Amino acid sequence: MTTKKQIRQQILQQLKQKDPTQKLQQEQLLYHQLYDLSAWQKAESIGITMSMSHEINTLPIIKKALTQGKQVYIPKTIHRELKWLAYDPQQLEKTRFGIWEPTASLDQAVDIKQLQLLLVPGVAFTPTGYRVGYGAGFYDRTLSNYPGKSISLVFPEQQITDFLADSWDKPVDLILTPSKIS
Repeated sequence: MTTKKQIRQQILQQLKQKDPTQKLQQEQLLYHQLYDLSAWQKAESIGITMSMSHEINTLPIIKKALTQGKQVYIPKTIHRELKWLAYDPQQLEKTRFGIWEPTASLDQAVDIKQLQLLLVPGVAFTPTGYRVGYGAGFYDRTLSNYPGKSISLVFPEQQITDFLADSWDKPVDLILTPSKIS
């Protein structure tokens, strides 16, 4: 069976070579599916990352959430843990890994249990919600303590049939993939 490292390398290469027009079309389909979910509509607070260029663009999701009056929180990595801070475009900095994180004081962080919806990133996903992330385990640790609804938006290239899951791997509740909207 293919290792997580091999899966990660293969999928990331495919994502970085993805046609921009196709990427945009698939993102639009995913956004519509997300906004149609009752979990999205009911959620007053969401947790979401600032995406990297090869990932599904999360900025339109953040903007949509804010226009709908939702509270939006993005993570800051501190000592192998994610701390959730209110999204403020004026208080962001790029980390050495190329990820935008909040610069607000950690005393403003909210407990993960206060977020009603968590949009979880990753590299590869099985149909049952297991994911291969970037290898640091941040979201597996987060999901182990998260009682709310977790969703991942996934490009076709990111869909895999299976991998050898570790005991600490935690699945997301729902995987959304681009499909035609009728």
